[in-house]
Amino acid sequence: AYAMGKASSILKALADRMPTHGYIKDGENLRKVDLHDIKIGDYVAVFPHTICPVDGAVIEGHGTMNEAYLTGEPYDVPKALGSMVI
Repeated sequence: AYAMGKASSILKALADRMPTHGYIKDGENLRKVDLHDIKIGDYVAVFPHTICPVDGAVIEGHGTMNEAYLTGEPYDVPKALGSMVI
């Protein structure tokens, strides 16, 4: 019962962090869209200190991401061209 309660609370915390929108590149502009309107092949901008709305690969830029909620690892993961983003 304890383990089930702990797992449920962790899943709830993960669901509570789920973004509701993202920013897709539309030509030279960024457009804010609802999460369910992001499609495979869209170019999505992820800004510092925001939650990545979808899985993908870095095609421009670099930075770090905190994946602790997904992996349990307590450190930031470097991301650069070609890195997978989850």
